[in-house]
Amino acid sequence: MSSAGREEPTGKPRTFLSKRAILFLVIIGIFGLVFFGIQELLLKRSGYNGGLYESSPREVRIMGLVSDRDTLAPISGVNVTVQGFELSCLTDEKGNFNLTMPAFPSNGELVIRFSRESYKSATEKYCEEYLLKACGETSTNGDGLRIYISKTTETDDVP
Repeated sequence: MSSAGREEPTGKPRTFLSKRAILFLVIIGIFGLVFFGIQELLLKRSGYNGGLYESSPREVRIMGLVSDRDTLAPISGVNVTVQGFELSCLTDEKGNFNLTMPAFPSNGELVIRFSRESYKSATEKYCEEYLLKACGETSTNGDGLRIYISKTTETDDVP
């Protein structure tokens, strides 16, 4: 009993989508998962924290001890200066220093100068990874940097 314009059932179940359409949707789904996975990874690296961007990058804490190279005695009054930044401090009576920077430089390197009258100045370059290991990411981690500087001698002043 067929009526005009209607087809008789052939015995095969009718599918809403063809095999090509289903394959296309599967490929699009896989592409979407890969794309959004990469996007999420990039967002995490850029400081995105699940809906709120950090207002400022993580602070960098730099601490350490400056000692005399020959006697190993701590040196007080050493000027510790982070080059390229308006950031410096003096070592305390036990030779310790502690600086906090708002962020690590974008080039990944930090240059610190240690100077005091009657001592040779020392300039040291540090990468972020080394400083995090040496100084720790919190105030309870790490022993800090160990810097040794030498006293000047009379021959140092002669050109």
